[in-house]
Amino acid sequence: MDGELIAVGVGLAALMTGLFAWLRADISGLGERLDRRIDDLGERLDKRIDDFDERMGKRIDGLDGRLQAVEHGQAKLEGLLEGLREAISGRNAA
Repeated sequence: MDGELIAVGVGLAALMTGLFAWLRADISGLGERLDRRIDDLGERLDKRIDDFDERMGKRIDGLDGRLQAVEHGQAKLEGLLEGLREAISGRNAA
């Protein structure tokens, strides 16, 4: 009876040792898979950020061009308004 108990204990110990070795290997593999997945997500996020930055840069450049056109038009209007004021004040003086 004692021999059977020892055999069962040894069998259970061997089973637990094998199970823990398998779990350790599985956890190690999981860590490697997580590292690869995190790297992949980082690369995808970097690409999305770069694409977004490029699109925003183009939009800002477009807005800058439109703002310059508006400023140029405003300067022309201010010049015309100044000329009109001078013409009106010249008529009033005469």
